[in-house]
Amino acid sequence: MIILQFDDAYYHWGLLALQSLWMHESKTPVLCNTANLTESQLGELKNAHQRVSVTNGVSTARTHADQMAARKPFVMLHAMDRYPEAPWYALLDADFLIRRPLGSLWSFVDKYPAALFVTDGYENGRYYRQLITPSGIVLVRPDARRLIDCWAKWHNYERPLYSIAPGEWYWDQITLAEAWIESGIPCAKIPLEIYADDGLRDDSAIWHANVGDRKPRYYERFCDEYRRQRSELIPAEASLR
Repeated sequence: MIILQFDDAYYHWGLLALQSLWMHESKTPVLCNTANLTESQLGELKNAHQRVSVTNGVSTARTHADQMAARKPFVMLHAMDRYPEAPWYALLDADFLIRRPLGSLWSFVDKYPAALFVTDGYENGRYYRQLITPSGIVLVRPDARRLIDCWAKWHNYERPLYSIAPGEWYWDQITLAEAWIESGIPCAKIPLEIYADDGLRDDSAIWHANVGDRKPRYYERFCDEYRRQRSELIPAEASLR
């Protein structure tokens, strides 16, 4: 099962990610765990993928990007509890564009109970512990639930971890790093350059809009790429009839 989680501010990203999943992963069920979407937005999601389920929470308070990121372990636990029969659970960032079938990604849990992005933590020559385990993809089998339980436990830690205060930006990643160490779950290492490529290379499986103030331009580029792939797919489908 693939899991996307986003709020109304990220709706356009989530819809595009879901549409690209339908193009390349139409047989894989998707759960969209959302916040503050309208009825018409929920209808659009349900029309975008024939195997999508949507749970939408509504709050009078405005959600923020750091809050949405920090809720990731609980979104995964919700999916694992609600769909215990799934062979694996893959939480993907909403600002992804899927560009080809992802069988090679799912195969990481053929040999390991979980798979994560794992880096050396360095950026511009400086070490940041919160960069060790980017949380753009968290892929687990049911027998790796301890990793997600530990992640949720660390989310509730009441003191800063290194330079990150509870609930602030990167709290999801610093707590995932702690959970990975504490749980002892063996994890395959997912290549960032293939499955979360912010350089938009032609050979990458997933493009990632991890680009700060350049996001609007990336969204336009993602839409163009989706339309290009869709225009190529429709004639190919017609020729098979």
